[in-house]
Amino acid sequence: MMSTDTRVRPRPPGRRLPIQVDADRMQLDVIRDTLHRAQAATWLRRADDWEWAAPRPDDYTGRATPEDLAERAHRCHAKAAACRAHAIVVSHPATEPLPSGLVEQLVTGATA
Repeated sequence: MMSTDTRVRPRPPGRRLPIQVDADRMQLDVIRDTLHRAQAATWLRRADDWEWAAPRPDDYTGRATPEDLAERAHRCHAKAAACRAHAIVVSHPATEPLPSGLVEQLVTGATA
């Protein structure tokens, strides 16, 4: 007969989980990923990817309407512009003010 008790039973003391976590390796991976994301080249590549993802006239569009394709193209181009703006931010010296309009471009691309 199956038990109807749905409570989670505590793990007996002294028993280990089957997965071992290498904290040093995880810390190194987090630092490596952070440094990678801080490079302007990474954001420029992402911008290129967003531009590439935008619909083109020779693409097979299936059942998408021209309005759907225009909206998708606008969203992809806005994301690409935001990535390029992000590249400027991460490569900009912290002692100088950011170029005007850059923050608006970041926010617009992030919400597109």
